[in-house]
Amino acid sequence: MILLVVCIAVAASENYCPEVKGECSLSYRINDCCSQNDCPSYAMCCKGRCGYVCKHPSTSPTKGVAIKPGDDCKIGRVYPKTGLEWLFRF
Repeated sequence: MILLVVCIAVAASENYCPEVKGECSLSYRINDCCSQNDCPSYAMCCKGRCGYVCKHPSTSPTKGVAIKPGDDCKIGRVYPKTGLEWLFRF
């Protein structure tokens, strides 16, 4: 019985990232966060148009995407790989 109450409470408090509309017009991404710990307690690290950003969550299901532990992410500007990165490793 207690387990059922706990499961209902967790499901009721679940948050969702807002849905992203439109495409990014930049040739790079700008990540403001790479984990939930990078955001204030009232926000979630969600995929935005041009990178991950801290957003106010929605309590109803959406098509938004939250960052997951282990996702490849770096805070700041992230440029697409060109294949020439090895030239600059010295």
